[in-house]
Amino acid sequence: MFILEELFCDIDDFCQEFEPQWRSPLLSQGLKTRKRQRQHRD
Repeated sequence: MFILEELFCDIDDFCQEFEPQWRSPLLSQGLKTRKRQRQHRD
């Protein structure tokens, strides 16, 4: 079980470093899209 926890921690560490770097160029180039649909209020 310890190996699974270690793997999870390694993947989490990678994601913590990777995601901000991956999103940065998307934001500066205007390529990022919304994750949610816009809600219309009547």
